Parts: sequence; C-alpha cells; structure tokens
Amino acid sequence: MATTRKKLMAVTIAAVLTMTRAASVQAGEVPLESPTARALGEEYQKAAAAAAPAVVHVASSRQIGGLGDDFFGKFFEIPRDLMALGSGVIVRPDGYILTNYHVIKGSEKLKVKTQDGREFSAEVVGIDPPTDLAVIKINAGELPVAELGDSDRIAVGNSVLAIGNPFGLDSTVTQGIISAKGRANVGIADYEDFIQTDAAINPGNSGGPLINIGGRVIGINTAIFSRSGGFQGIGFAIPSNMAKRVLDELISQGHVTRGYLGVTIQNITPELAQALNLTVDQGAVVTDVIPGSPAAKAGFQKGDVIVEFDGRKIVDARQLRSTVATTAIGSRVGVTVIRHENERKLMVAIGEQRMQEAPPASRLRGTAIDRLGLEVRDLTDQIRQRYNIKAKTGVFVVGVIAGGPADTAGVKSASVILEANHKDIASTKDLEKVLSKIDPGDNILLLVQEAGLKYYVVIRPEE
Repeated sequence: MATTRKKLMAVTIAAVLTMTRAASVQAGEVPLESPTARALGEEYQKAAAAAAPAVVHVASSRQIGGLGDDFFGKFFEIPRDLMALGSGVIVRPDGYILTNYHVIKGSEKLKVKTQDGREFSAEVVGIDPPTDLAVIKINAGELPVAELGDSDRIAVGNSVLAIGNPFGLDSTVTQGIISAKGRANVGIADYEDFIQTDAAINPGNSGGPLINIGGRVIGINTAIFSRSGGFQGIGFAIPSNMAKRVLDELISQGHVTRGYLGVTIQNITPELAQALNLTVDQGAVVTDVIPGSPAAKAGFQKGDVIVEFDGRKIVDARQLRSTVATTAIGSRVGVTVIRHENERKLMVAIGEQRMQEAPPASRLRGTAIDRLGLEVRDLTDQIRQRYNIKAKTGVFVVGVIAGGPADTAGVKSASVILEANHKDIASTKDLEKVLSKIDPGDNILLLVQEAGLKYYVVIRPEE
C-alpha cells in the first residue's frame, strides 16, 4: 500500500510540474532549459566569437593650445593632447582596418589596440567624409579578419550584434534587431542609407561592426539618436555594401570616385509643387544646371522634375543623388523628366564628381527684412571674392533670425537670394518690392544659392 501511495504521489507531482510548465509557455515565458533558447544563445556566441577578435580599439589624438589648470597654465599657452576614442574592424589580414572618419578626423597620432592586448601605431590610408568612413593600417600580419556580409539581404526584424569599445570598455557585445532600413536625412553624412538598430550603441562604439547571426559584418556602427548622450534605443550603421565600395577604392586609389550629373536638386513639397505648378508629387526638382556639366550637354533645364534614372523610379532627391553617385563614370544612361507637364527622355554621359567647399560664415551688416526674418545686403565684388560667390546678381544673406520664417524654411547665412516669385533679384530694393506685393497669408518662393548649389524655398512672411 505504501509503495502504491508513493507511486501515486510521484505521478501527481510530475503532472503538476507538466501543467505548470505548460501554463508558463502559454503565458509567453520560455523555460531556461528550452532547446530553442539554448540554440539561439549558442548562435549568438558563435557569431560574437567569429567577429570579436577582429574588433580593435582606435585612439586618435592631436595637440592643441590651451590654458592649463595649474599655476603656469594661467600665464602660458600650454599644448594639450585632445583624444578621441572609437572602434574599428580588421578587414584584411595584413592590417587594413575600417572605421569612421569622425573617429580619426584631425588626428596627428593614431594608436590601435587589438583584442589580444597588442598596441600599434597606425597610418591613414584614405578618408571619405561624405560617407563618414575611413581606412587605416597597422604593420602586422596574419591578423584575425571579420568577413563583410551582404547588407542588401538583411531584413527588418533580423537579429544583430554590435561589437565595440563603448566608454573604453573593450570588446563589448550588445544584442538587438534591425529596426529599419534606408534611413536618410539624419544629418550625419552626405550619403546616408543607414541601418537602424536597437542594439545598444554608445560613445566609443563608432567604427565597430554590426554583425548578423552568422557572424558577418553587415554594417559599421556610426551614430546614435540621443537626447542624453547615451543609448536610447536608436543607433545607425553604414551598410556593409556601401562600406565595401569605399574600402576597395580607398585602398586601391586613396579616394572614392562618384558619378556626377551636374544639377542641383531638391525634394518636392506640397508648397513647392503649388508654387511651381507641378503635376507630380515624387521625383527631384532641378534648381540649377551647371554650365559645361553632363546635364547641360544633355539638355537639362532648371525646373525639370527627374522622375526616372536609368530605368529606376526616383522618389526624392536623396535617392537620385545616391543613384547617380554609384553609377559608373562614363556610362550613358536615360533620364526621364517632366518639363512643363510633358514627359521627356534625355540621354546623359555620367561624369566624375568633384568636392566643393562651403563659404565661411558672414560677419557683415545689412538691411533687416523683418517679415522674412533675415538680414541682407547688395552683392559687391568684395563680397563675391571674400565668400567665393559665382552669382552675378542677387542679394547676400548676412544673417538669419533663429526660429524665424527664413530659418524655418532652411535659408542659411552666407547664401544668395537670386529670385523671388520667379523675378530676378539684383538688389535689396528688388526683394523688398516683391515682398510688398505679397498678400497676407500668401507665400513667397525664393531661389537661393548656397556654396555653389541652388535650391527653392517657400516662405510664409510674417504680418
């Protein structure tokens, strides 16, 4: 009888445990001994083990003048070292390392520390500020390498790991998912096509790899969206396919070549579409055609709306810019534009892009245009020479009131207003004359030139 009772009790306990485990699963809890959870954990371990040995600590420094805190520092300009810390990933066994440009920007000394504790001096192979990428090299051989994967094959929801040295803590691994793809207009780089992730990225992670579950690098961690300076759930990484092209060209030729069309462009907004009488809501508006450029030779005109490039539909200016930049130099492509409500097909031979420098900030005084929230003055030869302005006519923007109509519309100081409501502006009086005819509640359309680039802005003047 006692034996029977013991067997009955054992069966009852087993049944209760089974029911409890089943209830936990139904409630969404995964038991610690779950084969699925254990297998996933092992995959994370394998992925981290494959890439982590190739992740390095990058320290860049440059000497600056400054006042020290000690007695002598109060009376003498004492040089100090300004240090920047970041991460990098070894991509070739002979010492080539991929990192962010902002990690090494302005550096006079570069130090690299590998995961096994060795330290090396590094040299800069090449930089590409438009993508915020750089390649540096250390003199070493047979180094561990992280394999670059195909970022085009990733999908939102895929698991990823971020590896780097946040706050100087070497070889830190964080886990998350891909939150979004194709993030642009973030304001970090000229060419943006970021992978967004919720894997924790903090200061010091810049330049480190974002890897997939297979241990392959699918992005280079670059920045975080944060109000506090620390991680808040949104990080950005440069796709590996973009990084591959930059890497190869920096190593082979020391710079990156990009396709050049020779137009300045901007997005279509409802206000701009109304002001220009556009019949489409997607595409890129041509605001200027550079003389002698491929676009000029192909017959592009100001006001054209580019809706298709080499067979690809164009949604906005960012997409067109990136598409042109990655088009082979010398290739001939078809471009579809909308001109005066009619569709036209133009053939253009892609040229090579050259970098332009922005003009310095203005320190002049001018006439206040209160309704627009800016200060302007007539162009002079002195201003043209000082600010490298090519425009023959227009008014120079001396300053913009923060939060005012012009500032909200995107007008910058040291730019030039060329047109107002399709009328050429040759002087401050011309601008005031056009503005005086604007009815209350109506907008004014300005054509603005900034650093050699032209764009439209729509402003609602203050009453």
